[in-house]
Amino acid sequence: MDWKVSFFVKTAARTASGWAIHGEPGIGRPEPGDRLVALVHEAEGREDPVALVVESCSEDELRVNGSLDAAIGPGDILVGTATR
Repeated sequence: MDWKVSFFVKTAARTASGWAIHGEPGIGRPEPGDRLVALVHEAEGREDPVALVVESCSEDELRVNGSLDAAIGPGDILVGTATR
């Protein structure tokens, strides 16, 4: 079964292997292996495709790697699906 996951971004910074994203989980807490497919810029009313995989997570941080061409910042929402 596919589950929706989301993460509300407070800050994001590049790392050697991808991105460190601080914030809080939304619908369904992302877990390692989950795939994030969209970056929603709520303030601008638009969405950009992404191809990110969650490498690790804690209560308020995701470590992800993959393809992210759009700028990510406070107020953005990462969304995806997970198979559990």
